[in-house]
Amino acid sequence: GTTVRNPALELLTAARAIGRPEAVWLGGDAPAGAALETLGTHGAGVVHHLAVDPGGLLPAQVAQVLRVAVEATGARTVLLTSTFENKEASAHLAFHLGAGLVVDAAGVERDDDGALVTVQQAFAGTWTLRSVVTAEHAVVALK
Repeated sequence: GTTVRNPALELLTAARAIGRPEAVWLGGDAPAGAALETLGTHGAGVVHHLAVDPGGLLPAQVAQVLRVAVEATGARTVLLTSTFENKEASAHLAFHLGAGLVVDAAGVERDDDGALVTVQQAFAGTWTLRSVVTAEHAVVALK
């Protein structure tokens, strides 16, 4: 599509807390002006267009496309929404990058040393888990 969905904007909001966000647009057509403006307004400094049909890709193929983007940009952290398909794609991507993987995270932040910290809720929100990613790359699927 040519519209930006709310989950993408939520990812950009989370990404602003840990650095300079860049977005990846999967689709045959490049994003239109309104979509670029929306992404920019929400913090995306750069939008990378990958000309693929996202509906026709299996999770392993999505991971491969994202891996190309990570290697081309030098990105250290990849944020995805925590859908069933994206969790699978996240696992593939993390494996191929040798990255730390966290799924169903509620948030991301940086600690005092600049390391990525993920926040998760467990047991119906009665426990808050904070995990530091120690690998060079991190792949995080956010709820």
